[in-house]
Amino acid sequence: MIRSLILVIFVAIPAVAVAQGGPGSIGGRVSDSQQLALSRAVIELEDSGGHIVQKVVADETGHYKIESVSPASYTVSFSADGFEPSKEGPVTVAEHQAVFLDAILQPRQVLESITVRAENDRQVASMTEIPLGTLPVTVQTVTRELIEQQNATDIVTALNNLPGANALPALIPW
Repeated sequence: MIRSLILVIFVAIPAVAVAQGGPGSIGGRVSDSQQLALSRAVIELEDSGGHIVQKVVADETGHYKIESVSPASYTVSFSADGFEPSKEGPVTVAEHQAVFLDAILQPRQVLESITVRAENDRQVASMTEIPLGTLPVTVQTVTRELIEQQNATDIVTALNNLPGANALPALIPW
């Protein structure tokens, strides 16, 4: 009798828990057109009314995970500095379902000019003991015409075209 009661408890309770349903999740990776990770990309989950339900930030490898997503249909928005935003949807999440959704963001077009200014956070130049605030700072402006002439379609390409400047997409803090 006691054995039957224990068996009923162990079989019936998990069955009731599964029958009630539960939240799912949405996860994936955000990258650029060259498959380079977009760390710190912002991912927003919008319900059918356009309200933001959850917001997460991608890790250094571009991966993200939105957990505890109630079963429903959503729109997922992806954005990162220097890139065109993107929306995917409708994305339907069922009970206990893990949805995998990767996003590839395109570089934002540079329409105007870019000004690059070198700054140093040190107080004094090492060999001269001259305050750095009094030393000249190189400022270079890349005009719209020069960007068009060089066929630069994104900020990384425009920066790499400057003498003495190097820009690596994975190292730029967006």
